[in-house]
Amino acid sequence: MFATDSWIRRAILGDPSPWDPLDLPWDEMPDTPGVPGDRDVRPSLDAILVLRRDRMSTVREVIGGLTDASLRGDTTPVEGSGWPEPRQLPGA
Repeated sequence: MFATDSWIRRAILGDPSPWDPLDLPWDEMPDTPGVPGDRDVRPSLDAILVLRRDRMSTVREVIGGLTDASLRGDTTPVEGSGWPEPRQLPGA
């Protein structure tokens, strides 16, 4: 459901477990530790909207906090398995 935000939380913010149980990766993603994939879950609309508001807020905060210096820097790889894979990325 919110793969982009999970990427931001893990790769940019350093959260080792950014995936919510309601999140869904893309259809072809192989099973990955720490990444949910229950396509049969049927959350309420209210639960989805709460999660969506939280994720939108995170993206807004990250974009709002970008500076020339942070865009010139690199991310610090997060520890542990998961997605995205732990690696240093340019600009955050």
